[in-house]
Parts: sequence; structure tokens; C-alpha cells
Amino acid sequence: MEVNRPFFIAITDDKTGVVLFMGSISNPIEKTITHCGTTSTSSDSLKISSDVEFGKEDYLNIVSSNNELGFQLLAEAPRDKEGNIFISPTSLFMALAMVYNGADGETKEEISKVLNANGLNAEDINKANASLMTILSENAEQIQLSIANSIWLNESYHFQEEFASTSRDYFNADFKEINIEDAQSPKVINDW
Repeated sequence: MEVNRPFFIAITDDKTGVVLFMGSISNPIEKTITHCGTTSTSSDSLKISSDVEFGKEDYLNIVSSNNELGFQLLAEAPRDKEGNIFISPTSLFMALAMVYNGADGETKEEISKVLNANGLNAEDINKANASLMTILSENAEQIQLSIANSIWLNESYHFQEEFASTSRDYFNADFKEINIEDAQSPKVINDW
């Protein structure tokens, strides 16, 4: 297929309706990918702790919020005639949901607004994400999708156990403490 006009693309999961990736292609003539990231190659990247209880259809509580987050982000992105934008609203939603678990007060309220998860509390959001990751893993034979979640903290601080266990159990998140004074820290994080 050859395209010579700008276009929008969305890659959705047929079963859940969630937008996994979306993009605004301003320059379809450009044939090279200038930046591409990869995620975890572990086949267990979507596995949720067996200690977590959630309903098989809890993911339905966040599908529209997840998708809307992507559309809002694309709408806010600066328009550059030479550049293309490609994002994963699902990855962003999960990252913000993990941060939401550790937030309090005004910060938590602001994150809630961005997530647009009207009427859902942290537990509802966590269960919905766990449900979504489980549903996405069901087609592992036909589709390869890996999601890697990690949280990095300056080693002079420590993760609160409840926050760490929630993120580990519901989001399969990895936790790392790192010396942010070390000039190699950004490379260590980016290479993870």
C-alpha cells in the first residue's frame, strides 16, 4: 500500500476494543523509522499475580478512558509537517494508573482527571488493568504483545510496600532503586 497524504492510524484489540497504538502520520512519504522503542521480550510480560482478584470483564471500565487519553494526547501534540507521531495510550494509561496508586491529595485528583476514569477508585482501575492484561495475553499464539512496566526510584528513598505490591500484582511491574547522581543512570534506565 502506498499513501501520499497525511492520515491517522489506530491499532486496536478486536476482543476488548482498546486502542493499543495510535498515530498521526503527517509525512507518509518518509520511509525510514527514526526512533523505535522495544518492550520486554518475556512471554510472561502480561501475567498477573494469582493473588489478584478481578472480573474477566473489568477491563470494560477503562476502555473508553484509555482510548480518550490517546485521542487527547494526539490532539495536544504539536503539528509538524515533517514529523510523525506514534503513541501507545494503553502504556500511558497503565503508567499513570501505577503513579495514581502512589499519589495523594491534589496530585491524585489531577491524575484522575487525566485518566478520565469517572467514578472509578484505585482498586477499580487496578482490577480493570489486570483484566485487560489478562485478556490481551489470551491471544499469545496469534499475536505477540509484550508490556513492560517498571518504576525507578532514587536509592536514597525506598518504595512503600503497599505501593510496590499493588504495582507488582496488578501491573506486573519491576522495581529498581538507582543512584541518580551516577552519570550512567539514564543509560541503565533506557537499556532496561
